[in-house]
Parts: sequence; C-alpha cells; structure tokens
Amino acid sequence: MGKMAQALAFLLLGAVAAGGGAGFFLYQANVDRSALIAKAQEAQRNAEEAVDSGKAVTDEANRKLEQASEEVAKARARVRVLEEEREWFAKADILVPPRATQYWKEWLNYTHGFTVKLPLNITDVKNNESGLDAGWITVKPYMNETVAPETAYAVNGWLLVGSKSETSWVFRVQTAGTIAYLVYVYPNPRLSEQTIMNALSTLTFRDLE
Repeated sequence: MGKMAQALAFLLLGAVAAGGGAGFFLYQANVDRSALIAKAQEAQRNAEEAVDSGKAVTDEANRKLEQASEEVAKARARVRVLEEEREWFAKADILVPPRATQYWKEWLNYTHGFTVKLPLNITDVKNNESGLDAGWITVKPYMNETVAPETAYAVNGWLLVGSKSETSWVFRVQTAGTIAYLVYVYPNPRLSEQTIMNALSTLTFRDLE
C-alpha cells in the first residue's frame, strides 16, 4: 500500500460519528470515502505491479503511476470535502417544520426537484426553470457561486451552509459532498425571522442521481 493510500486509510479510520441525527449522512459519507480510497489503492497497486513485474514498458509504467497519482489526489480532495461537510453537519442547527406550516402553501419546482412551503399571503411567486423567487426568498440551482461558510442548518438530511447579514442571507445547499442549490433570503421589517426560519425548515430536495 502506498504512503498516500495509507494516509487516506488512517483518515477514514479516524472519522467519528457526528451524532444520532447524522447517522444516515455519515454512513453515506463513509461509503463514498471507502469506495474512493479503494479505487485509488487499486490504481496505485496496478502501477506498482507494472513496474515490479518488468512486463510493462517504461512509458506504460509511467502512465499508470501518473494515473494512480491523479486518482489518489482526487480521492484525497473528495475525502477533504466529506470531512468538512461532516464537521458542518455536527455543528448545524437542525430545522424541523412547526405545526403552523401545515397550513402554508407548498410550492413545487418540477425542473429542479425541490419544494418549499410559504405563508398563504405570499402569492407573487415566480416558479420556473430558473428556480423559485418569492421576493424575500429565492431557491435556484448552484452555479459555482462563492459562499462564505459561517453558519449551518440541517434540513431533511441536507446542509444549508452560508452566511447571514441584516439585509441578506445566502446558503449553499449540499449533501454527500455535492452542492446542488443556493438559497437567498432578504429580511425586511414586515417579515419576522421566525417566518423565515419556518420557511427554511420546509425545504425538501430530490435525491442526487
């Protein structure tokens, strides 16, 4: 086993569960890490065997070594992302929809596969292939925007990681190391923070393929 692969294996063995509520998330993260590490180890073993056996020409051996190095780098990067996500999940406030939201209207975005409930007095909502825009809350696909990770919420197994100011909140929505959506919130004097949090707690997202 190469040194890089050993380091990855030790990193995997050192992972600690973030709590009962994160059990499924941590299980999936561990499965992903294990698969990536195994793939990197196999690629590196293949390259080492090619060199040791003397059956492969130098160019082929170098190609396999380079490929193994790339696989290890990808696996290490993936593990870092999953570890960071696990840490945020452990610190996140878990949002649970209160009973009052049962009477709110649920908006479904067919194109991007997410839903959110909003108070019945919210009627001016744009809900199309670009996402959902209700003025004070917007949900749309993630397009490599930069979001400062300062606070986190957990909603239905997904993480909302981002930042909050007096005039705007922005969160990247992610799971299993993949960022899929962005949520923007624009607080205003006519909107209580509790209403905002209640709306965020109703968010659902389809499983990633």
